Amino acid sequence: MGRASEPEPRQIVPRPEGAVLDPPSGWDLGSGLVLEEAVRRLRRLELPRWPLVSASVLVGLCEQEGRLSVLLTRRAQGLAYHASEIAFPGGHAEEGESPEAAALREAAEEVGLDPSMVEVIGRLSSVTTGSSGEVLGPILGRLRPGFALSPSPDEVEAVLIVPLAQLASLDCHWSEQWVRPASAPRKMHFFRIGSDLVWGATAAILAELLDRLAPPRL
Repeated sequence: MGRASEPEPRQIVPRPEGAVLDPPSGWDLGSGLVLEEAVRRLRRLELPRWPLVSASVLVGLCEQEGRLSVLLTRRAQGLAYHASEIAFPGGHAEEGESPEAAALREAAEEVGLDPSMVEVIGRLSSVTTGSSGEVLGPILGRLRPGFALSPSPDEVEAVLIVPLAQLASLDCHWSEQWVRPASAPRKMHFFRIGSDLVWGATAAILAELLDRLAPPRL
């Protein structure tokens, strides 16, 4: 399912039989949404009520070549879990560590991002992963001008800084309804970035970010 004319992505999706493609939809970011305006909109959000989260991730926003963008990684092929998947930097908290501190520490370990170069601006709704059942807490952060990255090859194969306008486009995004035995239908988002396919918890977080920043394009 997806774009038949495109080559197979690196990532393997365990799509169930009977998955149904939703009608095309996307988000209208317009042409003028810049980082400062995005930060203002996200600051106004009420902090979501989280259950006990088992890990947190950094949703890092920045301007790249004048375009509002988000920081993603392609996980290393040799990792035991979620190898080669597209993800936000993040991981489990250490004892006594807040979700925000955990996300910043993990981002420093994975991509070499100095925590002092991140301004934490809020949170998005928690997301439960389908494979492991872990509850992820997304931390919103603005990457300060001049931030530098130095990915750890043991954890990260590549860093992707992707314009949100690209993710919002109909050429990039689609969604499907997944139904599994004894489960309610679940809406699954997908974002195609070149030869990579973003899905699962990362795609759900991106979809909520876009929901918060722009009205849906019907």
